[in-house]
Amino acid sequence: MLPCGERDSLHPENISVNRPMRFDVVGVHDHHTDGASLSVYPNPVESGTFTIQLPAYAPEASHLEIVDALGRVVLRHDVRAQTISLVVPISVADLAPGFYATRLLSQTGAILAQSTLVRR
Repeated sequence: MLPCGERDSLHPENISVNRPMRFDVVGVHDHHTDGASLSVYPNPVESGTFTIQLPAYAPEASHLEIVDALGRVVLRHDVRAQTISLVVPISVADLAPGFYATRLLSQTGAILAQSTLVRR
């Protein structure tokens, strides 16, 4: 092991650090959902429709998104203020089997609530 701060002659990009270091994690998108989740049922779903129950605290919500495992938005459903606290039935006819994220987004694109959906 090299003394603290010394460079390795074979790998000059490596610097030896023999003391605790502090790292601050910074993200480009910092979504705070405060633990909120959407109620999705039945889950897993095999055919027909599934239902998403929207939380009552999201009056500025603008849309629901269903996102596949590759991050592609495969379904988008606009939500009006009048539909908050209601249930939204969604057909699974166009969803391939797999795991999906369901997200409720505000008008600014912030994630207000989310959940996971399994399509069999």
